[in-house]
Amino acid sequence: EFPGAFATPPSHAMLMTPKVLKQICKETKLYSTPYLNDKLYLHYKGFERIENLEEYTGLRSIYLEGNGLIAIEGLDALTELRCLFLQENCIEEITGLDSLVQLDTLNVANNQITHVSGLAALSVLHTLNLSHNRLATAEDLEGLAECPSIAVLDLSHNQLDDPSAIDALAALPNLAVLNLMGNPLIAKVRRYRKTLVSLLPNLRYLDDRPVFDDERRTVMAWKRGGPEAEKAEREAIRQEKETAHRRNMEAMDQIMADGRKKLVARLRAEGQDAAADAAERDGMVFLAEGTGRVPEDGISAKLNADAAVVIAAAAQQETTAAPEADEEDDDEVNSDDLPALDAESESSLTVVPVPISVEVAPGPVIDPTDVPPLEADTEESDRDILSDID
Repeated sequence: EFPGAFATPPSHAMLMTPKVLKQICKETKLYSTPYLNDKLYLHYKGFERIENLEEYTGLRSIYLEGNGLIAIEGLDALTELRCLFLQENCIEEITGLDSLVQLDTLNVANNQITHVSGLAALSVLHTLNLSHNRLATAEDLEGLAECPSIAVLDLSHNQLDDPSAIDALAALPNLAVLNLMGNPLIAKVRRYRKTLVSLLPNLRYLDDRPVFDDERRTVMAWKRGGPEAEKAEREAIRQEKETAHRRNMEAMDQIMADGRKKLVARLRAEGQDAAADAAERDGMVFLAEGTGRVPEDGISAKLNADAAVVIAAAAQQETTAAPEADEEDDDEVNSDDLPALDAESESSLTVVPVPISVEVAPGPVIDPTDVPPLEADTEESDRDILSDID
């Protein structure tokens, strides 16, 4: 009855036709020739089925998340596929992957999967994301044993509440990263973290924390002999760290001693005996000639202010003799008679403020009785002045 109205409501699902696929390739700046593409972006398009991909034989990554897919199908021709992203769909079972023998990453998070299956052909699968699904029991995880190559497994935010479900993970000898956060079983497994670390020998990351070597050592000791063995292992680790730290400090001291010997030898070869003596006496490594330059032999050094003054003074005594002052000018020093300092010595001198004390001689003491009284005329004149002011 209304203009433009449909007799039947249109379907909102988009069909994955060859024309639509080529149009998407054009929009995403991919090749119009299907087999030349190594990736394909089909996410958030509203597809309900995977189809018409037979010509895309060169694909290595395909993005199908955010559609309305209810099954994994139509992928048999994609034998070169490495990454398959199917999260945020309506998939209930893992199927249709038998031809993807080179698949490395499979993401089926946020679906409706109730049990793990269909992984037997994926001999090199490395990463499997099953988070936010409907896995609940130990039986639901038995299909993981079909794919022992899995190294990264995300089972977070499922409905796993049976503590025996963790036994299914023991069938994954290469498992290095495991996420079980958001599952009820975490609260039901006694000593949850220790149990998982001891169960999985190659585990390097559990939930939101890494598994360091020290933690693994203490956990394995706990597994062998309980809390006492764990405590002993912690003490052994502490002793090892202290020993390693002491060895590092001794090695650093040796390096500094060797550098000091080299510097002293070079200073003596250059005729700087005073500087060499100061370096040997104080046990410090100085920069060459106090100039702030790193020595040419690469020895790391730090200039010590006090030692620099000593070196500069010694060098000055060797090179310049102070002139003797005339006896008649003992009380007066002429600035022209002072020895000239080079820039190197000037930089090492320190100006020390000298306090000056000034003594004030006391004046004569006046006795009030010795002051003569004012004369009468003076008093009358003072009263007249005050009356005028009033």
